[in-house]
Amino acid sequence: LSNSTDLLDTNASSATSINITYTGLPEGIYYINATANDTLGNTNVTAFTTVITLDTTNPGINLTSPSNYANISVSWFTVNVTTTDTNVDTITVLLLNSSGGVIYTNTSSSESYEFNYTGISDAAYYINATVNDSAGNSNQTSIYITVDAYPDATLTPANNTQSSLNNQTFNCSATSSINLSSATFYIWNSSGDVLDTNKTDISGLSNSTNMTEELPAEGAYYWNCLVNDTLGNETWGATTNRTIIVDQTAPEITLESPANAASATTSAYNFTFNVSDSYDISICILIIDGINVANSTSIRTSGANGIYKSGIAVNSHSWSINCTDNAGNVNASASRTLTVTAAASEPSGGGGGSIVSRWVKQIKLNETELNLGQTLKQMKAKYRVTFNVSGMGHSVLILNLTNTTITIEVASTPQKAVLSIGEIKNFDVTGDGVNDISVKLNSIKYPAADLVIQSIAPTTTPTTTPTTTSTTTPTTTPTTTPTTTTEPSKSSIAQWIFALIIIVVIAAVVILIL
Repeated sequence: LSNSTDLLDTNASSATSINITYTGLPEGIYYINATANDTLGNTNVTAFTTVITLDTTNPGINLTSPSNYANISVSWFTVNVTTTDTNVDTITVLLLNSSGGVIYTNTSSSESYEFNYTGISDAAYYINATVNDSAGNSNQTSIYITVDAYPDATLTPANNTQSSLNNQTFNCSATSSINLSSATFYIWNSSGDVLDTNKTDISGLSNSTNMTEELPAEGAYYWNCLVNDTLGNETWGATTNRTIIVDQTAPEITLESPANAASATTSAYNFTFNVSDSYDISICILIIDGINVANSTSIRTSGANGIYKSGIAVNSHSWSINCTDNAGNVNASASRTLTVTAAASEPSGGGGGSIVSRWVKQIKLNETELNLGQTLKQMKAKYRVTFNVSGMGHSVLILNLTNTTITIEVASTPQKAVLSIGEIKNFDVTGDGVNDISVKLNSIKYPAADLVIQSIAPTTTPTTTPTTTSTTTPTTTPTTTPTTTTEPSKSSIAQWIFALIIIVVIAAVVILIL
């Protein structure tokens, strides 16, 4: 065993094989050579000297550029990596996005190397450099950089703007870390054909420009703005082209309910109507006697819409619906009349108690519906259900709802209760100590709930004590409908005696013959 200058160790053995272990050797390059001699004086030497590099130290590595947390204002940069190890095997450089995804991988076997990256988008990046030496030792380092080379642009009007005007003004506002050079507007029709382009020279690090365009007809148009800087970097104002809609047609409104000339004591209605429009509706307004009394901004152009209004005074009224679409087009429906007559007093029921002076909807259950258990859907606060038990009127009034509970009042004897979803509660409405109805809360989809109201009053089949000819008093009264025994009539007795005489005569004749 020798190093580059000295013979360090010699070992001999008469065996056919020899194993030698060296410990405590410093790092460096070592040479091993073996010679064999037999008893006849023959000699042989290994054809090649074994060279061993002893290296237990990780290589040093330095990422000299760019600097950590650098903000780079161009779309290219160079990465310089150096290492202090003399036995370098490979240097690997990774460019990663902010989520750790690998974008580029580059390798070299030199002790120093540089990698050039071009066309890099604006974003945050990590650069990782790893060096491995020939002994298998490794080391790494990472830096964080931000590329902000491309111009930024903001556009107005907003995407999907709807307007009733053909003449439209478009704005493109740009900023950049490098001097700006131009902004170019593009407009396409709904078929994708270029309708117009307009390029404007701009300068500085921040600038803005407008383009006014006369759009030829109703319909959808697409537009965008391309911004350039003096280094040739360019950015579209929107990643996808923006849409602007010219809409000059007012919505069509068809009234549904209440019917024209409706008359009732009800002072609260859900005024329903349909709206037809090619685009979106901004608002619909309920107008009663020329006054805007309620509105809705959640309007569908397919299916019925409703605007609820309570507290309508006792009188004859005219009502209509006005709707405005997102382009500002307004239309009014036909006008209908509605008469609210004086409300009748609410019956107090069989047991007396509090009377709720107002409800918005009343539902009447007949005997069959109550016995079978009627499911009542879409029940809301101030909805009232009436029914008869033992020939007297009673009611269930919904006082309040939450997302999980419902509060009700059961009358005639007022009883308030809170039910959770799936819960059943029983009530005595006749005051006899026996529960008569049950109320179950099936579900809630606020602000409405589904209920089941069902009769649970016991049914009694009348019993009649039978009349018999026995003088013994029965100890048990039958629970089934009795059969009443009556005395036989005189004509029935005569018929039986005549039948018995015939039987006796026939029997005597038979005996004589035999």
